[in-house]
Amino acid sequence: MARPRWQDQASQSSGPWTRGWDRFVAVWASVNLLWVAFDISYLPLRTFWLQRNLYPIPSVPLVVPLGAIPDITPWIDPIKGIEPHRETQAYLGHFRVLDRAMLPLKQGQPLSPGQRSLLKHQAQLTAELIDANPFLASEGSATLEKIKYRLRQRANQNSARQAAAQLLSAPWLEQQGWAQERTFWQGQVLPLVATNYWRSIDGNGRPTDHFWRIDLLLFQSIFALDIGLRVIRLRRRLPGLRWRDALLRRWVDLPLLLPFWRWLRLLPVIERLQSSGLINIEPLRAVVSQGERSVRRQPLAPPFGRPLSALARNHVGSEHATPCGSKWDIPCGVRTSMPIPLRCKPVSAGWWHGNTTSSEGRPSRHRGMRQARS
Repeated sequence: MARPRWQDQASQSSGPWTRGWDRFVAVWASVNLLWVAFDISYLPLRTFWLQRNLYPIPSVPLVVPLGAIPDITPWIDPIKGIEPHRETQAYLGHFRVLDRAMLPLKQGQPLSPGQRSLLKHQAQLTAELIDANPFLASEGSATLEKIKYRLRQRANQNSARQAAAQLLSAPWLEQQGWAQERTFWQGQVLPLVATNYWRSIDGNGRPTDHFWRIDLLLFQSIFALDIGLRVIRLRRRLPGLRWRDALLRRWVDLPLLLPFWRWLRLLPVIERLQSSGLINIEPLRAVVSQGERSVRRQPLAPPFGRPLSALARNHVGSEHATPCGSKWDIPCGVRTSMPIPLRCKPVSAGWWHGNTTSSEGRPSRHRGMRQARS
C-alpha cells in the first residue's frame, strides 16, 4: 500500500545553513504577517488598547479590566500619525480642575462661588462638545451617541444638553453629593471622551502612516534578499533557465514586496512554512481534494427528485414509450408519461426489441434491430 506524501521523510536541503535560513525567513514572514494584522486592526481596536477593558456583553455596563496588558498607544500612535485632540483634552483638563475643587464637598453642603463658576464652565464645555461633535475627526460619532445616551439615562431627560446642565447644576450636586456623581463621570463619560484623537495629514493629503518604513527596513529588505538567493539556487539547479523565468517561478513571493493588499501575504507565508518543514498542510489539502472528487462523482438529480428507473416502473403502459439508445437507465419499450424522446439502452439480456424469439426459443437480436430500424 502506497504511503501518503506527507508521511514520507522530508527532503533535505542542500545544506544546514540553507535549511536554517529558510526556517528563519519563514518565521520572520509569520512575524510580519502578525504585524500587518495588528496594523490593519489597530485603529478599529484603539479604544481597547487605550483603556484595556473588555465588554463581554453589548449594551450592558459590564467591564472586565485587563490591566496586565501594557499601554502601547504612546508607541503606536506616532507611527499612525495620531495626536491628542485639543477640544477633548481641554475638556478632560478642566474636569480635573473641577474634581480637585469639588472633592471637599459633602452631601447636603452648599457650593462656594468658585465651585459654582467651575460647574457652569464645565456645563458649557459639555454643551459645546455635544454641538460641535469633535469625534468626527476620528470617525467616532458612535462614541458621542453613547455619551449622550448615558447622560439622558442618568438625568432621566430627553435632551442630552438638558441632561448635562442638570447633572452639573448646583442643586443636583448638593442633593446627590459629588462622590456619587464623580463615579458616574469618571466611569462612563470621561473614558469615552479620552478615546477621541486627531490624525495628521501628509503631503499627499492622506492620513499620516509610517508603517511602510518599518515594513521596508525590517521585513521587505529580508524578503528581497531571500528571493534573490532562491532565484540564484534555482539557476544553479537548472543552468538553462533564464533569469526572467526563474523570477516568474517565484511569483508566490510577490505579495511580500507589495505595499498594498498586504493581507495577500498569507499565501507566501503558508508556502514558506510548508517548504521549510515547520508545518504540514498536505493532509488538509488531501482531505479537501478528496471532498471535491466525491462531490464531482455524485450523479445529477433526476427530474422530480425520483430515480428514472422507478419513474419508468410506475408508468408502464402509459401513452409514451421510451425509444432505444437512451443515456438513462430505462429499459427499452417501457412506456412512461414523459413525452421527451429519450434515447435508452437495454439494461439486461431479458429486454429485447419487441420480445421476439428465434426458432430455438432464444431472443432474436437481429429481428429486434430490424424492427428498430423500421
